Amino acid sequence: MKTLLIFEKDPDVADLLKEELEKCDFTVIVSTKPDDALRKIEKQMPAVVLMDMLFHFNFKFDYEGMIRQIKAVSPKTQIVITTAIDEELHIQKAFNAGAVRHVPKCCLDELKRVLEETVEGKSADPTWGWEISDR
Repeated sequence: MKTLLIFEKDPDVADLLKEELEKCDFTVIVSTKPDDALRKIEKQMPAVVLMDMLFHFNFKFDYEGMIRQIKAVSPKTQIVITTAIDEELHIQKAFNAGAVRHVPKCCLDELKRVLEETVEGKSADPTWGWEISDR
């Protein structure tokens, strides 16, 4: 079974995502706080971290630093960022820090597809969302 950590500021959204992704045979871990997320990532080494970038906008959270910390404690973990808005500059900064995919939060079916592809090691679909440009 594939392990996924959802790092989401809103517990209700995290619970909804958890419920939906468990239907896709993911083992889902949830964290709503940065320190807790890092502890869980280091202990459980999930294949993918689904990270809400709106932490940055709501809490002036250093998402780039968090991505680097995740990669430091679990280098093989892939990071998929999700947002409810399309913020090109921040998405590119997240890629530069080590994220591998972006998908809009509002598209649950697309989110499931992207997570499956990321776990399987498939590259980004250039017709949807964002992909790494300089790696």
